[in-house]
Amino acid sequence: MQRKAFTMVELVFVIVVIGILAAVAIPKLAVTRDDAEIAKAKNTVAAVRNSVAAKRQKQIMSGQIGTGISKLSSESGYDKPIFDAFDGNTSDPVLAYPLTSCKNKDDKACWYTGDKVNYTYKMPVSGSVDFNVTNNSRFDCKVPGSDNCKLLTQ
Repeated sequence: MQRKAFTMVELVFVIVVIGILAAVAIPKLAVTRDDAEIAKAKNTVAAVRNSVAAKRQKQIMSGQIGTGISKLSSESGYDKPIFDAFDGNTSDPVLAYPLTSCKNKDDKACWYTGDKVNYTYKMPVSGSVDFNVTNNSRFDCKVPGSDNCKLLTQ
């Protein structure tokens, strides 16, 4: 008589193998998400920097040499548009597709501004990076030597 079912040992062996694969894969997926969030933040920093440089060049070419740039958002606070307006003018956006700031103070991997001048990126794991517009023409870290700043700008 032939059996057409799996033995208990075979089933336990398969469950153990699946458990080992899950134990290896899940931490890798978590790290991959954090890496993706940091890559997105790097791209945002680069896009804002390029936009600020282009805006400054337009100002110089139109003779507005002393004007400069001070604000990059029309609103401040949580769950508001961010990088949506040069000096509060929403018809002149910093990014073609502005972001939305952090939903609340506990959010991670998001941008926040409390005053439309200083911008904070809350890192996915821990810590944050503070940026502002320096010399009316550069989007720079407030503490350029910090590890998180180097991570987002190099």
